[in-house]
Amino acid sequence: MTAMMAPASVLLGLLGLFGQAQPGKDLEELRRLNRAGPVDQAIDRGLKYLLGQQNGEGAFGRKIQTALTALSVMAFLAAGHVPGESPEGKAVEKGLEYLLAEGRQKEDGYFGDSDGSRMYGHGIATLLLAEALGMGAKEADDRRLLLACRKGIDLILKSQGAPKEKLHAGGWRYSPSSIDSDLSVTVWQVMALRAAKNCGMEVPERAVQEAVGFINRCFQPAAGGFGYQPGNLPMPAMTGAGLLSLEVCGVRGGREVQAGADWLKRRPIRWEDPWFYYGVYYYAQAMHQLGEEEDQKARQEVQGLLVGRQAADGSWPPPPKSSQEESAGPIYRTALALLALSVEYRFLPIYQR
Repeated sequence: MTAMMAPASVLLGLLGLFGQAQPGKDLEELRRLNRAGPVDQAIDRGLKYLLGQQNGEGAFGRKIQTALTALSVMAFLAAGHVPGESPEGKAVEKGLEYLLAEGRQKEDGYFGDSDGSRMYGHGIATLLLAEALGMGAKEADDRRLLLACRKGIDLILKSQGAPKEKLHAGGWRYSPSSIDSDLSVTVWQVMALRAAKNCGMEVPERAVQEAVGFINRCFQPAAGGFGYQPGNLPMPAMTGAGLLSLEVCGVRGGREVQAGADWLKRRPIRWEDPWFYYGVYYYAQAMHQLGEEEDQKARQEVQGLLVGRQAADGSWPPPPKSSQEESAGPIYRTALALLALSVEYRFLPIYQR
């Protein structure tokens, strides 16, 4: 489990983020200091479960394989496992090869058609490619990742520009040509844009500001939280998504950020919430970005919500009030739980403050 350094000729922008990191070595030291506590053990059990779910092609799951594979590979990266000779490293390599295989990404850059995951899957896959840049064992691997990621980013930018009414301008929804927007799809696109920018790719500032405009229109001033679309009532999952979206767009203060943070402090994520795993994933990242005090408190809450609920096989069960997350399956739930628990490792560039 060793870090793969980015060739300078590929992405100089990675040097400040991943070029100095050594995930395997750093993880071993972190666990030595923490004496491999319950959280580390839960993460290891979850990753072992995911290892058993990967098929011979490198994919995870039977449906929406592009999205589930990207989430699963990202979970391995978040825990410090990069392409290499370990079982986890080989799972990362196989997963990336699956996503880069011919036909997975359309010529226009779109990932969402191959598995029916639409712009959700496209944003998730593009985010993963940006996060994985610089970890390849060969410069040719990074070139392939870079090309696919650039095409994915171009599709996101093109989709943002599709004609929309003013209320929905700047955001994204289910298809590249959608005429409206929602925060649930938008958050994946802005995370992908931020990850690409972290890698040194050009992302127009206008696109970022237009995204901020849509995100702010999902904010409900009277309540202090964010809704699924402009005018919708706030929900915990969407408030976490809205707060994180603004943070990755570079908005670190202001009414919406402060009010969203306060709303989540008053009404943190609960096991009974609809879209629990979706919410806890955003909550962990959003509060981490706010600062050390908020991060520590949220970390304890997230660990309390997740560690004791892990099943014996290492997966995570469906929450009681989310039929959608039950049908999404254990790979989806386990990958998001692992990504939420792994924020403290800070190995993914998107987790950097």
